[in-house]
Amino acid sequence: MKTEIIHVQPKTAVRKNAGFWMTHTSSIGLKPELYRKGAESLAVIDMQVDYLVVLLKLFEVTGDAAYRDHVILCVNKFLPLFRAPLGVYWFMDAYTGDRKSEKICTKFLSLYTKLLLLLIESLEGKKIYQSCGLFDLSRDR
Repeated sequence: MKTEIIHVQPKTAVRKNAGFWMTHTSSIGLKPELYRKGAESLAVIDMQVDYLVVLLKLFEVTGDAAYRDHVILCVNKFLPLFRAPLGVYWFMDAYTGDRKSEKICTKFLSLYTKLLLLLIESLEGKKIYQSCGLFDLSRDR
């Protein structure tokens, strides 16, 4: 059997993927877990934050403000939904904002803070890829 290699233009693929998720964002700024059978309306805080950090990086690389603007839109809409008294709620309904669990995770506070710090720095004109500190902060756990 011969293996066929499919050639993909990285920039095109990244923009297409980002565009897909931007168009599949709910009205309350959340991306549903579309790939999880039976949990299509689920929104998990770490996936939301990771995706928005990628959009900030994509904004920096492309200069396309639509990516940064989408991050701002989502942050303003969904971050308040995840706030809990001593941490961050873990699961949320992506369309209604209803909590799917009362489980509070303090470990996600660092993710929550990471996104806000990166967004603030980006809005002040600082570059993730030109600052070792910001780049380290932007990396996945």
